[in-house]
Amino acid sequence: MLRWRARAHRALAALLRLILRVEVEGLESIPREGPVIFAANHLSSLDLPLFLSVARRPDFTGIMGAEVLAKPGRLRLIPLFCDIIFAPRGQRDLVLQDAARALARGDLIGILPEGACSRTGSMGRAYTGVARLSAHSGVPVLAGAWHGQERLWANLRRFRRTAVHIRIGPTLTLRASTDAEAQAETDRLMRAVAGLLPPEYRGLYG
Repeated sequence: MLRWRARAHRALAALLRLILRVEVEGLESIPREGPVIFAANHLSSLDLPLFLSVARRPDFTGIMGAEVLAKPGRLRLIPLFCDIIFAPRGQRDLVLQDAARALARGDLIGILPEGACSRTGSMGRAYTGVARLSAHSGVPVLAGAWHGQERLWANLRRFRRTAVHIRIGPTLTLRASTDAEAQAETDRLMRAVAGLLPPEYRGLYG
C-alpha cells in the first residue's frame, strides 16, 4: 500500500504542477521516516493534497473533522493517498488515542489546528489537540505555513497558474499537563507558524 501511495503522491504532484507554481523552503526538515506531527495554517481545501505532493511521506495520516463524512464525494479518493482519522466533536480522547497509535507505528500525522479554512485568509484561533497529542506521545511538532493556494479558483478563471509558497520549520516539543498549559503551548506553536507567513496572513497570532 505504501508503495502505491508513493506513486499516487507523485502523480498528484505532476497534476498540481499544471495549475500551481510551488516554492518550498525547508523541505529537508521533514524526516524521511519515523513519527512526526506536522501543523500548519488552514487556507484551502487544497491544503491536504498540496502537502501530500511535496512531503514524500506515503505513511501520512491526516486528522479531519467528522463533518466531512456528510460529503462522501470528497472521501472516495482519499484512501489512495493517505489514512484519515475523523474527529467527531466531543471525542477528543478517542481521537488522541487513534493518533497516538498512528505515531507509534511511525506515521507522519498532519493537523491543521484551526479546524476550518480561514474565510479571511488570516489565522484564527487554534484548538489545543495538537499540543495534547505532542505531550501525550512525546513526538515533536514540525511547524509549517503556506499561502497562495487560496487564489486558485480566481486564477483558474483567468487561465493563470497560481503561485504557492510553503515554508517548513521549526520543530517544537509541546507540553499540556493542564488546560491552561495546552492553550499556552498551542499559542506558542501558532506564533511559530505565523512567523513563517507574511504579516497579512498572521491574524490572531501576528
